[in-house]
Amino acid sequence: MAAIKHSIRLQSLLASVVIPTLVSAFALLNRYYKGLEGNLKTIQLSISHSASLMLNIRRQEKPYGMIKKYT
Repeated sequence: MAAIKHSIRLQSLLASVVIPTLVSAFALLNRYYKGLEGNLKTIQLSISHSASLMLNIRRQEKPYGMIKKYT
């Protein structure tokens, strides 16, 4: 009976250490990945903005044959 109580006590002690450790590790990893996700969203917005700027530049440029040559 003492071995079972000791085993249960050991298991509860081990669980009281392991569970908070796992929860803390999950929280840290989740925060890290949220930061990476934020960086990726920033890059995505930057690429989208660059694409719209390029589209505006291409709309405003004149065709090559329409440019007058001043000589």
